[in-house]
Amino acid sequence: MIHLRLPAFFLLFIFLLSGATGCAIDSQRVILSYPPEELAIKWSRKYAAPRIFPPVIKPISLVKFEDRRPEKRTLGMIRNGIKLELVVADEKEAVNWVNKAVKIHLEESGYKVTVLEKRPGQARPNPKVESGQRREVGGQAPGLVLSGAILNIQASAFVAYGGDVALEVKLEKDGKEILKKEYTGTGGTGANLVARESSSGRSLSLALASALDKLINDLEKKGE
Repeated sequence: MIHLRLPAFFLLFIFLLSGATGCAIDSQRVILSYPPEELAIKWSRKYAAPRIFPPVIKPISLVKFEDRRPEKRTLGMIRNGIKLELVVADEKEAVNWVNKAVKIHLEESGYKVTVLEKRPGQARPNPKVESGQRREVGGQAPGLVLSGAILNIQASAFVAYGGDVALEVKLEKDGKEILKKEYTGTGGTGANLVARESSSGRSLSLALASALDKLINDLEKKGE
């Protein structure tokens, strides 16, 4: 009888493990961090190299990105025998992660960043200021102002871990829009053998770094 019951019990265990019973899906918290290890190493090597000229510091105002995703906590799904929803601790964690990453990436690219909670008012010419110059009017800081929105943060894990990020970014100079574009990035961390909290987070960190690299390249092309 023992030899007959063991296979039946084993099959029942596999059936329950695969989630085929229709029970509620468990969740796993995603650990979000920035920068990814590969990028941190690249930046550290840049600082270690000898400099002939001092770095150029470019001032820029960063308006905190808004989160336009309909679902703020859920970032995706793990499917490796056990279905696990990938979630963050609260609705603000992902948007705070993106804003922190944008600031870090700008600073590492030579910008002096001033963070603004809200978009400043529109600047308008002042007759008392000489031609070609502007002063702060109605809360508008002259110079570069970067703002944007989060369109997508999606992690997945089936055969391999992966992550996708999409941002809408707008750049203004002295109140005039000079760039508006959607930036996307994709990242992955290898085979999905064990459901690890750090693997999904690292995939998303690589995806975000990819999107922000494209943004920095566009800023440099514009000479900003």
